[in-house]
Amino acid sequence: MQGFDTFHIDKAFEVAERMMQRRNIDFTSTDRLIMMKIFEDSAAFRIWEEAEQETPNYAED
Repeated sequence: MQGFDTFHIDKAFEVAERMMQRRNIDFTSTDRLIMMKIFEDSAAFRIWEEAEQETPNYAED
């Protein structure tokens, strides 16, 4: 599916940590666990990832 990219969890952690630093709030291990759980639970709804895996890449031939 074109037009969608998954915002990978490591990058999301970096962004969240910077955002919370600007607000003088600690980004805790609990925050990380919550984000990881959401990322894992939402995997079934990221249908564009499935489409990327199924689409053959003819440019490699």
